[in-house]
Amino acid sequence: MTSTHRRHHVWYLKGFRIFSHLPRAQLQRLQARLKLQHIRAGAEIYPAGRMPTSVFLLRKGAVEIARVGPRGRRVGLALVGPGEAFGFLGLLEATDWPHVATAVEACELWPVPAGEFRRLCRHHPGFTLEVARTLSGKAIAFSAKIESLLFKTIQARLADCLGALAERFGRGTDGGWRLDVPLTQQNLADLIGASRQHVSSALARLADHGLIRRPRGRAGRYEILDMDRLLAAARQP
Repeated sequence: MTSTHRRHHVWYLKGFRIFSHLPRAQLQRLQARLKLQHIRAGAEIYPAGRMPTSVFLLRKGAVEIARVGPRGRRVGLALVGPGEAFGFLGLLEATDWPHVATAVEACELWPVPAGEFRRLCRHHPGFTLEVARTLSGKAIAFSAKIESLLFKTIQARLADCLGALAERFGRGTDGGWRLDVPLTQQNLADLIGASRQHVSSALARLADHGLIRRPRGRAGRYEILDMDRLLAAARQP
């Protein structure tokens, strides 16, 4: 690897929130230990029921984090995007973890070995603080998801989910927003805790009301045609 590539990777690592307080020398040390991995769409990055051996830094693509129940039912917990880290909950607990990480599309990521991650936690308070802040953000998001499951209809949950995904993964178009990550109806069903059939019906109603445009085929990129009205639909009980 050339010195230019090394400097670029160090700069890129600095963009991850958990590394924002690490000194440059430590980032260079970390960069030298990382090897970029390419993951095909649909592949499991780590399976449920095993203790993770790495924390993963997502450079490109999107990853679904889901919990798998005793009968194999999946409940989507989060969709991870570029610049985010995942996999450290099970690692910090040092126990088997019921979550599975699956590449929604082709991904590039850096695995950080468990030993290196724990060393950073022990020796760099700023790093540990950012990990704690990230965990706090996840806890707040999980709390909001539980509230949504308890008090909102499937259509409102779906509208809320699409609006949130547009903010994180969307880009502006002449007519609204377009999600830059391919999603199946099952992906959306997992994320809002509903069946695919119910999601299909709710998508049809949102499309009929002129709020979204659905992709053709099994998976695709959804378009938000009227964000204000979609968010209003998300606030409905």
